[in-house]
Amino acid sequence: MKIFFIYAILVTLSLFGCNNKPEPQPNINQLSVYPNPARDLFTVSINNVSQESYTLQVFGTDGALIFEAEDNLSGFNSVVDIVDKPKGNYEVILKKGNVKMTQRVLKI
Repeated sequence: MKIFFIYAILVTLSLFGCNNKPEPQPNINQLSVYPNPARDLFTVSINNVSQESYTLQVFGTDGALIFEAEDNLSGFNSVVDIVDKPKGNYEVILKKGNVKMTQRVLKI
């Protein structure tokens, strides 16, 4: 009886997709942030293979937006100045359609 019960659960889980792996996100953009950790400045580099528009945002340790750029160039580099900002984690977000890539930068 126990074997049948376990088998029934496994069959049910596989029928409803619980064993499916998540679909990988398309590798449309390459987002690089360096140096990490950073002291005063860091560079955000984007390789936009499909040349569709995107939004780049950087949020401070308090969650406030400190940098934003929109572009559709195939290559994009921007230096973000955090000289007057407090030490801590900063979040770099690249949005393109419904795809969102996130990286964190540590200010030391």
